Amino acid sequence: MEETILEKIIRDKRLEVEAAKKIRPLEVLQREIVGITSPIRKLSKTGSLHLIAEIKAKSPSSGVIRADFDPKKLAQSFGESNASAISVLTDNKYFGGSMEILKTVRESAYLPILRKDFIVDQYQIYESKAAGADIILLIERSTRDNLNELLDLALEFGLQVLIEVHNKEELDLVLKKIPVSKDILIGINNRDLATFNVDINTCLELVNQIPDDYMKVAESGVEKVSQLNEVESAGFDLVLIGAGLAKNPELLKHFSGSKYE
Repeated sequence: MEETILEKIIRDKRLEVEAAKKIRPLEVLQREIVGITSPIRKLSKTGSLHLIAEIKAKSPSSGVIRADFDPKKLAQSFGESNASAISVLTDNKYFGGSMEILKTVRESAYLPILRKDFIVDQYQIYESKAAGADIILLIERSTRDNLNELLDLALEFGLQVLIEVHNKEELDLVLKKIPVSKDILIGINNRDLATFNVDINTCLELVNQIPDDYMKVAESGVEKVSQLNEVESAGFDLVLIGAGLAKNPELLKHFSGSKYE
């Protein structure tokens, strides 16, 4: 059977992490973390829909998203607008991101920063903490064997964790494993990572199966105000929008601004 896009990305990611460990050993990261004194910024429930604005240059499905890609300018723009957090793609091969971009965003905006990548190893969580991330993404499909190990380390560091699922089976598996915590967000990704097809009904059909103990995040496929209204009416706390903001900057006007601790 031919590899899916996600399987290719995960295979490449594991090789990338092993190479990174040789260049920058874990002991180095641990020493860097000890010296961090800046506060962790955390998202909280508000009863209304808030925005995680995403910074990414390209994607396997959309190609180039922003021809004039300027992470610093985007971070400042989102920080001054109605976003409540900023998501930064750090995968380079498939999404044109990097940890340097995350650091630039950290220096350019006070909002909580989500490191969005394909995290498969504890090393990447140390890396995220050292770079100044406040939130990390864990994709159930790529962390099925070590989700709790990664989750526990992130929570130990005081980070919030966005756990991403794509269907009811994955959601059920996650809910059986994870503790109740205000630092855990559950995201429903409308994009099938095997095919990269998008169906916004995915999140609308699953949202009521997420307990209210967790913040609920709708991911991918939102490009219109009518879709924002659907997501908000369904009961989501947050919506993560990347390419949709590049196509329709007017979406920013729908939100009331930042809400974090």
